[in-house]
Amino acid sequence: MRHLIIIIITLMIQPIYVKGDNNQLYKQLDAALAQRAHYVELKEKSLNEIKQGAKYVTSNEDKLKLYEQLANEYKAYEYDSAMTYVNKGLILAQKNNNILFNKRFQLSQTRLLITRGFYAEAKEILQKIEPQEDSHDYQFLYYYTLYELYNNWSTYCENNEFSKNYNQLKVNYLKKAIELSPKKDAFYYYLLGELYYYSNHPNNNRTIQYYKKH
Repeated sequence: MRHLIIIIITLMIQPIYVKGDNNQLYKQLDAALAQRAHYVELKEKSLNEIKQGAKYVTSNEDKLKLYEQLANEYKAYEYDSAMTYVNKGLILAQKNNNILFNKRFQLSQTRLLITRGFYAEAKEILQKIEPQEDSHDYQFLYYYTLYELYNNWSTYCENNEFSKNYNQLKVNYLKKAIELSPKKDAFYYYLLGELYYYSNHPNNNRTIQYYKKH
């Protein structure tokens, strides 16, 4: 699935006049789309294995980790199932007074709300769970989620009077996420590609190189 996403991104940022390169990319995209059923089958198999394993977990900490994993797996796949596991995680974390997981599941909740266009609701939750002395990983997820929020919100605005502010906010939060991202990690290069793309360099060779490293 990641291979398919990278091909699509590359197609979007490649100059249109480079016909030879684009023809090859379109062939790769067609091949990737043809394997969609295979990707879905693999995803279902992976999710079923996780859920089967969850039946034998007794530790609350391990249950929280599994709920979080399932929520993340379902996030780009099935909204209702993802939210179900987020809510399970929130209930268990609050019941056991697990502050870190409570905040992590609220982050997952906001990311799901963002996918459905509930931007104001997502922003309200994020304002309540700002990182203070939280872990490095949590801080990264927090600022990346804010980037996602304003990236989607600015697109929704379609160049109205709020767009400029949202565009600036998304770049600011993207920079913070990059500072906290593990360096040389594949996702780190993806974030750099995003930064260069939104810094008005969509066809810059460096932008394309960063996306391809992801």
